[in-house]
Amino acid sequence: IMNIFFQRFRWFKVLRSFRAFRAWRTITHSQNMRIVVKSILSTLHMFGNIAMVMLVIFLIFGVIGVQLFKGRLRLCIQNDGTQLPQFNEDECLSLGHRWENPNIANFDNIGSALILLVEVASVEMWPDRMYTVMDATPSGERPRRNGNAVPAALFFVSFFIIGSFLVISL
Repeated sequence: IMNIFFQRFRWFKVLRSFRAFRAWRTITHSQNMRIVVKSILSTLHMFGNIAMVMLVIFLIFGVIGVQLFKGRLRLCIQNDGTQLPQFNEDECLSLGHRWENPNIANFDNIGSALILLVEVASVEMWPDRMYTVMDATPSGERPRRNGNAVPAALFFVSFFIIGSFLVISL
């Protein structure tokens, strides 16, 4: 009878998800568990403050990155995905290729900039991202080795120091 009832009212499966709250009974019966849960909840406030500081730091560097490097990471890409850095935008489009950002995050908008900054802050392959931006040139020109070296290096090293070390120490 119950199976027929549950088949007709499939939304009742949502009510089954409340079984997960059975663990809360353990908290009410155990004094030690209550202490642990109160400790965790009290640290959430501090975590929120740290998250806000991190967000502000990331947003500041994201806005600076967009202002400095917007549209500068684009290069010629063949239809099969091969990068052709020897062509500028006009040559690339005349050959029937695409002029777009490579398969990495970029600084064309704040969302992409924040993604790139999270990659850098994770300390995973951040020099590769820095070298890509160091080779960036004004929009429409082909990438040139160290064409944007000083601003890119200053930006990435300062973000790496502030964004990674400071945030990790928080």
